[in-house]
Amino acid sequence: MRRMILIALTGITLLIRVEPVNAQNYPWCQQRGDGTTNCGFVTYEQCLKQGALCYRNPMYQPSAGEPVSRRTPRVSHQ
Repeated sequence: MRRMILIALTGITLLIRVEPVNAQNYPWCQQRGDGTTNCGFVTYEQCLKQGALCYRNPMYQPSAGEPVSRRTPRVSHQ
């Protein structure tokens, strides 16, 4: 009986559609004072509003058709 249940569960598992999980893909990261990193910013200005060190996300991959900016923003020293 256990074997039949195991075979049934294995069959059901194989029928479940599995899609890859996409990580958040944003161009700007923030290094916080406590050592944590948040790469969830669309613009440099958005990142700066949080008052932390901002830098380009080295893992960022623009989606197809998205314009890629090669310009690095000036760092403002407040």
